[in-house]
Amino acid sequence: MKIAYVMDPPGAIKPYKDSSIALMQAANAKGHENFYLMQDGLYIKNNMAGGLCAPVHKADETAFEYGEWQDRPLGDFDVIFMRKDPPVDKAFIQTTYILDQAMRDGAGVINSPAALRHYNEKIYASLFPDLIPQTLISANADQIYAFIQSLERAVLKPVDMMGGYGVFVTDKQDHNLDVIIEMLTGGGRTHIIVQNFLPEIQNGDRRLIMINGAIADHALVRYPKDGSLRGNMAAGGTYKVEPINDRDRHIAGIVGPRLVQDGIILAGLDVIGGHLIEINHTSPTGLREIHNLAGEDVSGKIIESAALYTARK
Repeated sequence: MKIAYVMDPPGAIKPYKDSSIALMQAANAKGHENFYLMQDGLYIKNNMAGGLCAPVHKADETAFEYGEWQDRPLGDFDVIFMRKDPPVDKAFIQTTYILDQAMRDGAGVINSPAALRHYNEKIYASLFPDLIPQTLISANADQIYAFIQSLERAVLKPVDMMGGYGVFVTDKQDHNLDVIIEMLTGGGRTHIIVQNFLPEIQNGDRRLIMINGAIADHALVRYPKDGSLRGNMAAGGTYKVEPINDRDRHIAGIVGPRLVQDGIILAGLDVIGGHLIEINHTSPTGLREIHNLAGEDVSGKIIESAALYTARK
């Protein structure tokens, strides 16, 4: 197959831990060709999607190297992975429109551009009310304040960021509560997520990898660094890898069919204390860590699933 990856600019890519590079490495091992794309190189001309792409010469833990940029139709690719990191901003949304056209031109796109637009990663989990903690999604300061009063502790976070950015843990006695709410909501202009704080975060935030509706055999378990309550590795957390448990399977069994229905072939479910927190489907990570510590070739499974997905198209 010819596989393209829409990714961040090269300066933001860290090969030793980047899951997109892990996918490229697995694809290369299976004899497929890899190509690198960036958002600003994509376009639609005369009702056909195209883009500036570069053939990937090397992609492993040590390096990411690619050749000269070339202009080619996106329909020439068997699979296009949309792997641009959040935020899901105006440029991200515009890219999904171009990928819609790429699908009409014959390319398979993972994940579905429509799903990337329609489902916010943090709000998507609210489709499964029996799995999530107590949750409020609101921009109204009075409503947010009242909800926090009903909880022992609360987590407040933006709906459109990643890596633990902008996450606050607070309670009803916090003298800065009004300031936190005002700042996160932009004075009532922007919705935020408010959830019951789960003390089980100290036992780890579990990342479950979902591949075409099925769960991988191992979970990436992330722990907050000392003095922090954010388990994100981007926020300095540590991690280990362990086999999935019965609760993981239960959550995956409920969420998996909906992911397939929505065209989400690759997703990362974040679970704390047995509760579903987020459904990461823009550019889920953890593939390299699971392979390195447990030997499970999750990236290889994703490439195989991509081939099956393309064959169905």
